[in-house]
This record gives sequence, C-alpha cells and structure tokens, in this order.
Amino acid sequence: MNKENIVPKNSKGEYHGYQEWYVDNVIWYRGCHKNSQEVGYNELNYGLNSGVGEGGTEINFFIR
Repeated sequence: MNKENIVPKNSKGEYHGYQEWYVDNVIWYRGCHKNSQEVGYNELNYGLNSGVGEGGTEINFFIR
C-alpha cells in the first residue's frame, strides 16, 4: 500500500481534488473532495493493516 499522504487544498484551505490519507497503516482514506465536501466514490478503512474489501472497509458514493 502506498503510504504517501496526498492532501491538496484550494486557495481557501478547503480539501479539494483527490485525497489519500494514511495514519500508521491502520486508518486510511482515498477519495475526492470539492470545497471540503466528499464527492464521488471514496474508501475509508479502520482495520489494522487491512486492504480494500476486507474487514473495516467502508465504501461510499456521494452525488452533490
């Protein structure tokens, strides 16, 4: 798993664009934001060292 955080923000400091966040390889998030609101498909995982689709993975789709 890639462990590099990708956290772009717009000129107002709001999360904007593709995001990848990792916290000690336990909590991770991948998805998109538009002006700090989640949009489209995203994945959130709270499981210890688990991958996509394993225990702890939450997948959401936001239409705004």
